[in-house]
Amino acid sequence: MKRSDFGYTQNQNSEVINEDTKFNDLQYNNAIRFGALHNWALRLNQNHLFEFKNLFNQMSNGQYVNRNGFENGGNWNIRSLDQLYRGIYTGQLLGRHYFNDERTKIDWVVGYNNSFRDQPDYKRFRYSTGGGSTPVLNVPFGAAQTFNLGRTNIILDEHAIMAGANLIQKLVLVKGAKSEDNKELELKAGAL
Repeated sequence: MKRSDFGYTQNQNSEVINEDTKFNDLQYNNAIRFGALHNWALRLNQNHLFEFKNLFNQMSNGQYVNRNGFENGGNWNIRSLDQLYRGIYTGQLLGRHYFNDERTKIDWVVGYNNSFRDQPDYKRFRYSTGGGSTPVLNVPFGAAQTFNLGRTNIILDEHAIMAGANLIQKLVLVKGAKSEDNKELELKAGAL
């Protein structure tokens, strides 16, 4: 990869475009992805159904960058090592039940979710390569300068549990001579 950043300076009668940075990168990437979807249902009879739904995805990305070039008047060798793991799991157990000649319906769900991101040791460092044969590691003094030299460790982990239930009750208000003349009212209640 080649990367350059440009700026300009303004003289009395003209503008001069300057190449502020010029880098050549060697970048090595490794990506692994895995996904699974597994669902099943069990029907005991016409009135009782159970379902189990699962989804799992995991991704792993590794990267090494070796960057050589100049910036701000100096020659640099900048390197970074990174490994990142991300994933998600979601699962639900559901049920649907009919009673009273299908005039009463109960459905329910319980679920669990987990998502994570793990970046165990992201490293970046910068060597000065100008003026001598041996590169010199740039170690900042005073306040931290992660742009020059730094390590990062990030662990994110989130869990969620949920449950819900619904009840639907059909009431016949008026019974007509034909079944299509019947008037129905539904009462619904639920919680999550």
